[in-house]
Amino acid sequence: MRCVSAGVCARGGAARSAEARGAYVLGLELPGLRRDQVTVEVLDAELAVHGETREKERTGVVRRQTRRVGQSDYRMSLPADADADRISADLSHGVLTVRTPRAVSGTSRRIEVTSRWA
Repeated sequence: MRCVSAGVCARGGAARSAEARGAYVLGLELPGLRRDQVTVEVLDAELAVHGETREKERTGVVRRQTRRVGQSDYRMSLPADADADRISADLSHGVLTVRTPRAVSGTSRRIEVTSRWA
């Protein structure tokens, strides 16, 4: 597993994270994986993505194989303003897109200042 920066570690395909339209968007390359082979979890303040490709059972002799098999793992610390309850994930054409909306910031209100001594 390689750590790209503080709080971001990956083993597998390329990854890209960005901020767009009030959300954090993570794109991970997971070529050849189906939806049932990928799990996305939130553990405390960390996003964890795991994928696994297993070798298919074959009969006969395999002369050459270039198909990738094994596991892919990706972990990223979620920003403080991420809304972990509304995270969505979509796998399309070998790219997993995880969208984490920003939490709606609270409205501000004015606090009255009082004094015991006028």
